[in-house]
Amino acid sequence: MKLYNLFLFSFIIIFLVSGCKGNKVEPPAQKPQETQTVETAPTPQKPEGAIIGESGGKEAEEVKNNPPEVASIKLSPRLVYPGTKIESEVEGNDKDGDAVTFSYEWKMNGNTLENETFDELDTKSFKKGDLIMLFVTPFDGKEKGKMRWSTTVMIANRPPVITSFPPTGVSNGKYIYEVKANDEDGDTLSYSLEDAPHGMTIDPSTGIIQWNIPSDAKDSYSFRIVVTDGDGKAFQGLTLNPKIEIR
Repeated sequence: MKLYNLFLFSFIIIFLVSGCKGNKVEPPAQKPQETQTVETAPTPQKPEGAIIGESGGKEAEEVKNNPPEVASIKLSPRLVYPGTKIESEVEGNDKDGDAVTFSYEWKMNGNTLENETFDELDTKSFKKGDLIMLFVTPFDGKEKGKMRWSTTVMIANRPPVITSFPPTGVSNGKYIYEVKANDEDGDTLSYSLEDAPHGMTIDPSTGIIQWNIPSDAKDSYSFRIVVTDGDGKAFQGLTLNPKIEIR
């Protein structure tokens, strides 16, 4: 009996194992993935010197601005004294046909004159020997061009001016005349005589002329007074009749 039961149990076990193997569920086979290639149009590249339009990638050439130029600078008048107004005449050009304006910078002895930004300059506060230059920069509304500058103008010396009038006769056998002169630059003045009669003198510092009339004096003498400031001169010519007595 025990042997029968053992045989039956073994048979059941074998049956169950065989049934499990026969009904084994295989996982579904995976479908291989399909690879899709998508081609994209290349992005237009902006070439140098061109711009890309908004519609259709149409290209248009970019117009490059040409900077303006200063063609010439002229200052007048040629001879400038302290107080003379200097005027400038500036010409420029622009290859693109743009309107050109100018900015002005005046310099005196190498130093920029603040607030002097116009095309003319008043020199009333200057002195002789000062050196003036004008620097000009052009502008076409888009960019500035290269700066150019004028020739140098030197403030000239103002020569002295004789302001007195000479007596034409003598008094008590003497001729005395104090020459008066003015110098707007404040220079020290020196006095001298040209072609003066023998014995006539003039003080080089004060300008006082003295002459003792000789007994054999001629009827008339012509001579010239010279006043100098070291850079310029003033002259006064006169004719003296020693026989005319001043009462």
